[in-house]
Amino acid sequence: MLTPADASTRRGGSNLRAKTTLPRWPLLKAEERLTSKQDARPEEMRVCFPTIAEHHWLKERVRGLYRCATRQAAVDHWHNLLVNMEASDAAAVFLWAKTLRSWGKETLGYFTLRITNGYTEGCHTKIKLLKRLSYGFRNVQVYIRKMLLGFLPRAHHILAPHLLT
Repeated sequence: MLTPADASTRRGGSNLRAKTTLPRWPLLKAEERLTSKQDARPEEMRVCFPTIAEHHWLKERVRGLYRCATRQAAVDHWHNLLVNMEASDAAAVFLWAKTLRSWGKETLGYFTLRITNGYTEGCHTKIKLLKRLSYGFRNVQVYIRKMLLGFLPRAHHILAPHLLT
Protein backbone atom coordinates (compact mmCIF):
# COMPACT_ATOMS: atom_id res chain seq x y z
CA MET A 1 0.00 0.00 0.00
CA LEU A 2 1.33 3.41 -0.94
CA THR A 3 1.55 6.10 1.68
CA PRO A 4 2.56 9.73 1.24
CA ALA A 5 5.66 9.04 3.34
CA ASP A 6 6.67 6.12 1.08
CA ALA A 7 6.06 8.12 -2.05
CA SER A 8 8.25 11.02 -1.03
CA THR A 9 11.04 9.15 0.78
CA ARG A 10 14.46 9.60 -0.76
CA ARG A 11 16.84 6.68 -1.01
CA GLY A 12 20.25 7.02 -2.58
CA GLY A 13 19.45 10.45 -3.98
CA SER A 14 16.52 9.26 -6.10
CA ASN A 15 12.88 9.95 -5.46
CA LEU A 16 10.79 6.80 -4.94
CA ARG A 17 7.73 8.60 -6.27
CA ALA A 18 9.34 8.65 -9.71
CA LYS A 19 10.03 4.90 -9.47
CA THR A 20 6.55 3.91 -8.31
CA THR A 21 4.65 1.94 -10.94
CA LEU A 22 1.01 2.93 -10.96
CA PRO A 23 -1.65 0.47 -12.06
CA ARG A 24 -3.23 1.66 -15.29
CA TRP A 25 -6.70 0.14 -15.29
CA PRO A 26 -8.10 1.85 -12.21
CA LEU A 27 -7.38 5.14 -13.95
CA LEU A 28 -8.64 4.20 -17.41
CA LYS A 29 -11.71 2.10 -16.65
CA ALA A 30 -15.04 3.69 -15.88
CA GLU A 31 -15.43 4.08 -12.13
CA GLU A 32 -18.65 2.05 -12.08
CA ARG A 33 -16.88 -0.90 -13.75
CA LEU A 34 -13.98 -1.20 -11.31
CA THR A 35 -13.65 -4.36 -9.26
CA SER A 36 -13.51 -4.01 -5.48
CA LYS A 37 -9.73 -4.45 -5.55
CA GLN A 38 -9.32 -1.88 -8.32
CA ASP A 39 -11.69 0.50 -6.55
CA ALA A 40 -9.30 0.84 -3.61
CA ARG A 41 -6.35 1.82 -5.80
CA PRO A 42 -7.62 5.21 -7.02
CA GLU A 43 -8.15 6.28 -3.41
CA GLU A 44 -4.53 5.43 -2.59
CA MET A 45 -3.37 7.32 -5.66
CA ARG A 46 -5.50 10.36 -4.79
CA VAL A 47 -3.67 10.66 -1.49
CA CYS A 48 -0.16 10.13 -2.85
CA PHE A 49 -0.50 11.78 -6.26
CA PRO A 50 -2.90 14.76 -6.20
CA THR A 51 -2.15 15.71 -9.82
CA ILE A 52 -3.20 12.27 -11.04
CA ALA A 53 -6.26 12.50 -8.82
CA GLU A 54 -7.22 15.78 -10.48
CA HIS A 55 -6.79 14.33 -13.97
CA HIS A 56 -8.85 11.27 -13.03
CA TRP A 57 -11.62 13.44 -11.58
CA LEU A 58 -11.70 15.53 -14.76
CA LYS A 59 -11.79 12.40 -16.95
CA GLU A 60 -14.84 11.22 -15.05
CA ARG A 61 -16.44 14.65 -15.44
CA VAL A 62 -15.91 14.49 -19.22
CA ARG A 63 -17.54 11.04 -19.21
CA GLY A 64 -20.40 12.55 -17.21
CA LEU A 65 -20.94 15.07 -19.99
CA TYR A 66 -22.16 12.30 -22.31
CA ARG A 67 -24.69 11.14 -19.73
CA CYS A 68 -26.56 14.46 -19.88
CA ALA A 69 -30.12 14.01 -21.07
CA THR A 70 -30.56 17.32 -22.90
CA ARG A 71 -28.38 19.65 -24.90
CA GLN A 72 -28.88 22.48 -22.41
CA ALA A 73 -27.78 20.26 -19.51
CA ALA A 74 -24.71 19.28 -21.55
CA VAL A 75 -23.87 22.92 -22.30
CA ASP A 76 -24.14 23.79 -18.60
CA HIS A 77 -21.99 20.78 -17.67
CA TRP A 78 -19.48 21.74 -20.40
CA HIS A 79 -19.09 25.32 -19.15
CA ASN A 80 -18.80 24.17 -15.54
CA LEU A 81 -16.12 21.65 -16.54
CA LEU A 82 -14.12 24.26 -18.46
CA VAL A 83 -14.27 26.76 -15.60
CA ASN A 84 -12.95 24.10 -13.21
CA MET A 85 -10.19 23.13 -15.62
CA GLU A 86 -9.09 26.70 -16.33
CA ALA A 87 -8.91 27.39 -12.59
CA SER A 88 -6.46 24.53 -12.11
CA ASP A 89 -2.84 25.17 -11.16
CA ALA A 90 -1.61 22.32 -13.37
CA ALA A 91 -0.39 23.48 -16.78
CA ALA A 92 -1.42 20.20 -18.41
CA VAL A 93 -5.01 20.64 -17.22
CA PHE A 94 -5.07 24.19 -18.55
CA LEU A 95 -3.83 22.97 -21.96
CA TRP A 96 -6.44 20.19 -21.89
CA ALA A 97 -9.11 22.83 -21.21
CA LYS A 98 -7.86 24.89 -24.15
CA THR A 99 -8.13 21.84 -26.43
CA LEU A 100 -11.60 20.99 -25.15
CA ARG A 101 -12.73 24.58 -25.62
CA SER A 102 -11.53 24.59 -29.25
CA TRP A 103 -13.47 21.34 -29.90
CA GLY A 104 -16.57 22.49 -28.02
CA LYS A 105 -18.82 22.85 -31.06
CA GLU A 106 -18.02 19.35 -32.28
CA THR A 107 -18.33 17.79 -28.82
CA LEU A 108 -21.67 19.44 -28.09
CA GLY A 109 -22.84 18.50 -31.59
CA TYR A 110 -23.30 14.99 -30.24
CA PHE A 111 -26.38 16.22 -28.39
CA THR A 112 -28.05 17.36 -31.61
CA LEU A 113 -27.90 14.09 -33.57
CA ARG A 114 -26.63 11.60 -30.94
CA ILE A 115 -24.03 10.13 -33.29
CA THR A 116 -20.26 9.87 -32.97
CA ASN A 117 -17.35 9.09 -35.24
CA GLY A 118 -16.63 5.88 -33.32
CA TYR A 119 -17.32 3.65 -36.32
CA THR A 120 -14.88 5.62 -38.48
CA GLU A 121 -12.21 5.48 -35.78
CA GLY A 122 -12.74 1.72 -35.50
CA CYS A 123 -12.27 1.34 -39.26
CA HIS A 124 -9.04 3.35 -39.11
CA THR A 125 -7.75 1.18 -36.29
CA LYS A 126 -8.58 -2.01 -38.21
CA ILE A 127 -6.84 -0.70 -41.35
CA LYS A 128 -3.73 0.21 -39.36
CA LEU A 129 -3.66 -3.25 -37.78
CA LEU A 130 -4.05 -5.00 -41.14
CA LYS A 131 -1.37 -2.74 -42.61
CA ARG A 132 1.06 -3.76 -39.87
CA LEU A 133 0.22 -7.43 -40.40
CA SER A 134 0.66 -7.04 -44.15
CA TYR A 135 4.14 -5.57 -43.95
CA GLY A 136 6.30 -6.93 -46.75
CA PHE A 137 3.63 -7.69 -49.35
CA ARG A 138 4.99 -6.85 -52.79
CA ASN A 139 1.72 -7.21 -54.62
CA VAL A 140 -0.78 -4.38 -54.13
CA GLN A 141 -3.67 -6.64 -55.10
CA VAL A 142 -2.91 -8.98 -52.19
CA TYR A 143 -2.90 -5.98 -49.84
CA ILE A 144 -6.25 -4.78 -51.20
CA ARG A 145 -7.75 -8.26 -50.83
CA LYS A 146 -6.54 -8.45 -47.26
CA MET A 147 -8.22 -5.11 -46.45
CA LEU A 148 -11.46 -6.25 -48.05
CA LEU A 149 -11.32 -9.54 -46.15
CA GLY A 150 -10.88 -7.57 -42.94
CA PHE A 151 -14.14 -5.73 -43.57
CA LEU A 152 -16.04 -8.37 -45.54
CA PRO A 153 -15.08 -11.68 -43.97
CA ARG A 154 -17.65 -13.66 -45.97
CA ALA A 155 -16.45 -12.33 -49.33
CA HIS A 156 -13.39 -14.63 -49.53
CA HIS A 157 -15.05 -16.88 -52.12
CA ILE A 158 -15.57 -13.85 -54.41
CA LEU A 159 -12.08 -12.44 -53.95
CA ALA A 160 -10.16 -15.69 -54.27
CA PRO A 161 -12.31 -18.41 -55.88
CA HIS A 162 -9.27 -20.60 -56.46
CA LEU A 163 -9.09 -21.27 -52.69
CA LEU A 164 -12.39 -23.16 -52.78
CA THR A 165 -11.31 -25.70 -55.40
